[in-house]
Amino acid sequence: MPAPTVIYKPSSGAGYDFEDKVLPVASKSDWGIDTLTRQLTGAQPGLIAYINSLNVGDTASYNGQTFYLQSWSDDKDQTYPTVTLNYKGLFDGIPEPIISFTTLNQIITKVTTTTLGEITQIYSYNTRQQTTRYISTTAPTLPTYSTPPAGFTPTIYKREYRTSTGAIITPAPAILDFLNLYFFRDPDLTENITTTSCQQIVAGEDLYECQDVVTVLFSEQ
Repeated sequence: MPAPTVIYKPSSGAGYDFEDKVLPVASKSDWGIDTLTRQLTGAQPGLIAYINSLNVGDTASYNGQTFYLQSWSDDKDQTYPTVTLNYKGLFDGIPEPIISFTTLNQIITKVTTTTLGEITQIYSYNTRQQTTRYISTTAPTLPTYSTPPAGFTPTIYKREYRTSTGAIITPAPAILDFLNLYFFRDPDLTENITTTSCQQIVAGEDLYECQDVVTVLFSEQ
């Protein structure tokens, strides 16, 4: 027995074409990119044409901001299907950068030929790595945030001495004073090493989620 024929009234326009079923729902992230969801309902005969009209990057306005279509799906209803559209955007415009810190353990090695032979001094120190996340409307070619907090200096917490064979030695205090006076000097100059990474949020749109990571290191002296 053939399936009954559905007669749509109206057969076009409002009530037939795909329209918002409910108000759009925005989801605010703790920082960065926000999302927007729309649900549109229309008559089943127009489903394929409507889906074929959708494109990644199509825009919708919400809260005075532009959101960009990312994906969509339908609920397979055979009479009045609902299509769910998923967008990305910025609910309140571009947010302020967000900063986090990490403490790292690093080493710096000096090899010197002394009157006692070749001696390697290894400094172990604590330092800081600062990560700054931000939204940019252009693709950065250089780091935007490459300066750590003013006044920060790494802290040496261990000094180790090795011979040319790699054996660890503990110089007597008088010899240690002699080595430090004429051959070894604690590092005191620092340099900032920064890496940058960016991800385009929407293909073809100048909107990027970026991250600058700056690490304070002792310079080789």
